[in-house]
Amino acid sequence: MAIYPCDFVPHRYPQAQQSIYTTYVIGGIQQTSQLRLCPQHFSQMRTHVQERLALVDEASTSDESCTRCDHKADTVVSAKVFAAKSDAEQYVGDFCATCAEEVLRYLKFAQGRALRAS
Repeated sequence: MAIYPCDFVPHRYPQAQQSIYTTYVIGGIQQTSQLRLCPQHFSQMRTHVQERLALVDEASTSDESCTRCDHKADTVVSAKVFAAKSDAEQYVGDFCATCAEEVLRYLKFAQGRALRAS
C-alpha cells in the first residue's frame, strides 16, 4: 500500500486513499481542486460537505437565491466525495459570492491540488 500525504495538515498515512474533489463555478469560470485525505480528516471534511451542500439526486433543482442568505445566487459549489471502497457521492449548493467563499474555506479548497480552470 502506498503512503500518501494528507492535504488537511501535512502528515503521511499508510492507508487507502480517499479524496474529495471540490468545484466552484462563477460566471464562465470553473475551478476544481482535489483533496487527498487520511481517514480521520476525510471523515471531518465529509461532514463539512454534508452540512453545507445538498446530496444530488433525481429531485435536485438549482436555486436562484443563495441557500444560506437568500441573496441572488451567482456561484455553484459542488463536491464529489470518494470514500475508500464506496461509490462516489455528489453534493451541490447555490450561493452568493460571499457565502461561496466561506463554504470553500470550510472545504479547504485552497489546500487542494488545482485540477483545471476554464
